[in-house]
Amino acid sequence: MRLPNVMDEEWFPRRCLRCFFAVQGFDRAMVIASQAFTALIPLVILTSALLPTENHASIADAIVRKFALTGDSATAVQTVFAPSGEASIGVLSVLLLLLSGISLSRRLQRMYLEAWQMPRAPGVRASLYAAVALGALILELGLLSFIRTLLREIPYDWAAGLTGSLVS
Repeated sequence: MRLPNVMDEEWFPRRCLRCFFAVQGFDRAMVIASQAFTALIPLVILTSALLPTENHASIADAIVRKFALTGDSATAVQTVFAPSGEASIGVLSVLLLLLSGISLSRRLQRMYLEAWQMPRAPGVRASLYAAVALGALILELGLLSFIRTLLREIPYDWAAGLTGSLVS
């Protein structure tokens, strides 16, 4: 059996690196990260606006704890999720959230199509596919969250949750 040579053209890690640089992996990662940020932060804010007032502090505390925020950044997160007295969600805010999510989905779709060297889907059809993919992702996350709450009642819930996440 012959071991792969680093200079061999068919060496798998080398092909992966070539593909990564061919699709401009670093640039795409930065763009996708920024679009995910602009899509997910408004989603969290919108979700917190729909929750009862007593849950606003728990969302802010969870974000501060998860990202180990301190000082001004922790105060800013607490301020963003502080209850304002009345939660008003307009059609425009939901529409902007939907459009930013579809934009993120389309960007991911284009990246995968280029990585696999497949032709782009033209026009409105690509946006429709992106919207369907976004809906499927939201549905899957909702189902995983629901299943996770059911599994919390059994011993070793983390193992069952991990298995369920891997299966789906």
